[in-house]
Amino acid sequence: MEGNLKMTVTKLQRAQTQLQSTNNDLQKTKAELVGHEHQKQEYTSNVDTLRLTLARHERAIEEHRVLMRDNQAVLADVIANHQKQIGDV
Repeated sequence: MEGNLKMTVTKLQRAQTQLQSTNNDLQKTKAELVGHEHQKQEYTSNVDTLRLTLARHERAIEEHRVLMRDNQAVLADVIANHQKQIGDV
């Protein structure tokens, strides 16, 4: 009977060691997952920032296009007026 108890105690000690090892592995995995979640949040934040920046740049490009069209129209009027003045001389 005493032999059976020793065997049972030994098995329980091994099981406890395995459980502790598994628990340690789970803690490491949990820490890795937390790290990955932080990386994911940072990536998402960076993507959001890039989208906002892109939208601002697209608006600025469109504003410049409008200004260029306006400037071309003004320049065409100035050239036409100068040509008219030269022709009047």
